[in-house]
Amino acid sequence: MQPQDALVLQDLEHDYDRVRAVAGVSLSVKAGEVVCLVGPSGCGKSTVLRLAAGLETLQSGRVSMRGEAVGDPAARVRVPPERRHIGLVFQDFALFPHLTVGGNVAFGLTQRPPVERDQRVREVLRQVEMDGYIDAYPHALSGGQQQRVALARALAPEPSVLLLDEPFSGLDERLREQVRDDTLRLLRRNGTAALLVTHDPEEALFMADRIYLMRAGKIVQSGPPQELYYRPADLFVASFFSRVNELRGVVRDGHVESPLGRLGAPGQPEGARVVVSFRPEAVTLSHARGDDADGLIVEVQDTHFLGTGWVVHVPVRDAEGREVKLSVRLNGRPPKAGDRVVLKVPPDAILMFPET
Repeated sequence: MQPQDALVLQDLEHDYDRVRAVAGVSLSVKAGEVVCLVGPSGCGKSTVLRLAAGLETLQSGRVSMRGEAVGDPAARVRVPPERRHIGLVFQDFALFPHLTVGGNVAFGLTQRPPVERDQRVREVLRQVEMDGYIDAYPHALSGGQQQRVALARALAPEPSVLLLDEPFSGLDERLREQVRDDTLRLLRRNGTAALLVTHDPEEALFMADRIYLMRAGKIVQSGPPQELYYRPADLFVASFFSRVNELRGVVRDGHVESPLGRLGAPGQPEGARVVVSFRPEAVTLSHARGDDADGLIVEVQDTHFLGTGWVVHVPVRDAEGREVKLSVRLNGRPPKAGDRVVLKVPPDAILMFPET
């Protein structure tokens, strides 16, 4: 049996002062699923979340939760945010400074009897390991602790869907990784459906069951993280999730001449200008033992240590004679600047897109 959709957005459109911020966005979040809406700053992703929450007036399209419309201008349906059965977590946590941790978490539980309310507050604070701070005030907490309290407050009413807008971006890197991991574990344990908005590609890959990637108000590709990473729809998608090397060429007789050799160009029209791309970690380097090696012989320009590995730069010339500096990611001991090495890229790691 397929899980029910906790949230469905259909053809959302939204303008700010005649500027189209959201252009025909559709997405869904199933029960128990974590979906990430990701994209560069200003692409419209936070507006989509605010439309889903009812914090912005929907101008066109439809928002449904658990099979019921909560926003539909054509049908004159606009359910206010407090009746949409959602949880909200924002970048600044938005805790009430005059309330204790317990008071903040209890804020959305006013309809429950006092004993049941107190039990629920203590239960969710235990889940986020903040039960020892129930009488503390937000100003006495660290950023990570405030984020945990904000998450507990959002989860306390047992919402149908949790909406998170850049919830980890205000934390330092080490703390962000820990809190992110704890949040995902909690969502999985509770079976909570969640829509997470982020500009961080690594965060989206880590958190999501499915990703929707936005650009300029539109969804450009959606699917499981591995699909967007290994089978990107275009160069923007490929380069969003990690740096890619780019070589330019022209299709002749179904092939493209490149420093890597003559590459097949299936689906590309004759005479089209294309970009041949591949990720730095797909490249292998080995010391050259002569001039007849099986691969491209290049000279290392420089190396840089990153802690978890090395970045090696090697210059090559494309089919039109222009110099291009390729990046290579290595985990083992790197060659030295000036070394002659053989560069290889597996055929299945090469991506080809029309030049735009």
